[in-house]
Amino acid sequence: MSLRLSPVLALALALAACAPPQPPPAAGPEACFRPGGASCEALLASKIGAATRSIEAEVYQFTLPSLAEALIDAHRRGVDVRVTVDRTSARGNASQVPTLAAAAVPLWCDPVHGIHHDKVLIVDRHIVCTGSFNWSRNAEHRNAENLICLDDPALAARYAADFEQQIARAVPGPECPARPRSQYRK
Repeated sequence: MSLRLSPVLALALALAACAPPQPPPAAGPEACFRPGGASCEALLASKIGAATRSIEAEVYQFTLPSLAEALIDAHRRGVDVRVTVDRTSARGNASQVPTLAAAAVPLWCDPVHGIHHDKVLIVDRHIVCTGSFNWSRNAEHRNAENLICLDDPALAARYAADFEQQIARAVPGPECPARPRSQYRK
């Protein structure tokens, strides 16, 4: 039995064989939900570990040693790591902010807002991870939390622009000055 191709199908197959290879499709969104779902801590650590050029992180609560170590490892690999934190993040026995400071990871503290409530990771200016997930033990093990990571360079550019605005008004280093009482709403 011989198989005979139509001339149109034969031409299509020949053209497909000569076409340049196509890049793989962009990875779809990755999400995690706590408690009970996949580990948000592990998802963030994997994104930080995959960084090759830059990491910008905006963190409210930061008590997970694994994420501090991941940022420090990236910094030591030569990745440009920059982190903004809330004034309360630098305090407390479990805070990882002093660990980052001791490893010379560039830090800024937001003295302007009531709280710096952002939870954002920007990796290599094309991946954005954001959601309610604080970088804390409670968020990973006790709270109802979520996190989504998107591979979207245009979105990452918007988040990166916001990050640059954040550090422009922030104070370098892990310590924030006390906010004057006059800045509090009455």
